[in-house]
Amino acid sequence: MRIETAAVAVVHVTAHTDWIFVSVGADGRHGIGEATLDGCEAHVVAEVASLEAELVGRDVEPGDAALVPDPDARGGLASAAARSALDQALWDLEGRRAGAPVAELLGGEPGAVGLYANINRSLRSDRTAEAFAAAARSACRDGFTAVKIAPFDGVRPEPADSAAGARAIDRGVERVRAVREAIGPDRDLMIDCHGRFDVPSALRMIERIEDVDPAWIESPVPDRRLDQWQAVRDSTESPLAGGEFIVGEYESRSFLEASGVDVFMSDVKYCGGVSSLAAMANLAAEHGAVLSPHCPSGPIGLAASAHVAAATTNMPVVEYGWGEAEWRPNLTTPTEPVIGGAYLIGNEPGLGLRLDHCVAARHRVGIDELLPREHDA
Repeated sequence: MRIETAAVAVVHVTAHTDWIFVSVGADGRHGIGEATLDGCEAHVVAEVASLEAELVGRDVEPGDAALVPDPDARGGLASAAARSALDQALWDLEGRRAGAPVAELLGGEPGAVGLYANINRSLRSDRTAEAFAAAARSACRDGFTAVKIAPFDGVRPEPADSAAGARAIDRGVERVRAVREAIGPDRDLMIDCHGRFDVPSALRMIERIEDVDPAWIESPVPDRRLDQWQAVRDSTESPLAGGEFIVGEYESRSFLEASGVDVFMSDVKYCGGVSSLAAMANLAAEHGAVLSPHCPSGPIGLAASAHVAAATTNMPVVEYGWGEAEWRPNLTTPTEPVIGGAYLIGNEPGLGLRLDHCVAARHRVGIDELLPREHDA
């Protein structure tokens, strides 16, 4: 496909979130991908512009070497996000050209893909244990049989042993127990720690929540601290998950070998798009892990992840950012097909979705409005 255009739309969601979508034009058609990277919107847009200058006029196919992220690239994760979005868009284009869903092009079939509800972004204003429990119950009423929370606000490795750190951990444990009680013993509960702990404090935290039977404990230590991951893995049998910010085959292999995670969480928006996410599923299987892609983002990133999941036996469940924006289902045409805790892939070609320009226009922001922000996924 000869690339003709590459354009970016930034859609404002909350004070903490903007979704970044990348549209690619080729052969009279347009494909779409997602490059959401919280707090780095302007950097991602600049990386897309740089790639557009490099690729327009060239014949580029999905999986092209020019779109494989380099973990050492000057643009860092913003560069990886731009390349990953372009790969997603090219797969969308390829499916539209072939008249087939991306899942089918990858060797899978249309159908239902299981989701779990990440409820964290629905809890911006009220972080009490009671609010966590209420949101979890609501997600279960929506049909989700698995819920993820990020309960450890304010915990950092340095003050974890301080009085303030101890109180923050106590509040996190209280939230965990409230959610387990709310959803009952038969639903899965995932606990995301956002890399906030060091090894000693992580192990103490894990010991305190093991009795709630977590489906996994995610990112107790930072992704790239492989020495810490190995120490945690050597000291607990609890199921571990992580790797959302890992880019490239070499980094992914090193992470899997050191961490021994049960669940690898490669992200379609950073790892290199559809092409790389499918490869990550196979790499995870080589290391005795399943792949459950990190995806607390917008509807296009979810669509790309779901289509890959439909084409692999090693991706049993995909993350869904539950409750962040009530207008989310209407941002796409057709409506985002999330029903009863599942993503329903139909026979629509490509990724099956288009942005609804009227809805997007009501929430779109200009690049000059973007300010760097930090927040947890």
